[in-house]
Amino acid sequence: MGGYGSGRHRRAKPTVEGFEGPVLDVDKLARQGLVGPDTSGTLTWPAPGGGYLVKAGVYVGPDCNGGEYRYLTVVWAGDEGDDVIRLVSTQAHYGRRWWFQCGSCDRRAALMFQVKGGFACWRCAGLTFRSCQRAH
Repeated sequence: MGGYGSGRHRRAKPTVEGFEGPVLDVDKLARQGLVGPDTSGTLTWPAPGGGYLVKAGVYVGPDCNGGEYRYLTVVWAGDEGDDVIRLVSTQAHYGRRWWFQCGSCDRRAALMFQVKGGFACWRCAGLTFRSCQRAH
């Protein structure tokens, strides 16, 4: 009993680095000029075999109440409905730093992952980092 390799083995959680679905990167959107007020554009995610997996239109608008917040609306091609993600900013030494606000846990995140039910931060999407799975 209890020889080499016996016992339960935990299955590794999926990682951020290996995530295969659509990922929103707020820094990439900022470099493309898509976090300014009343901006719009198109995002595409490549499919593994070529072509496009998903195509979505993006619109950033102000808070309905005229507040400081902005909202990113992802309009999916087809009948998938819309996803609305809140954008928040913090003051950085080089200007403003933009973040997504996770709709599930209200944490700030630079990346949002499309999972069942919309976009979520890495924690709410059930992901971990590859470096956290290595034995130390």
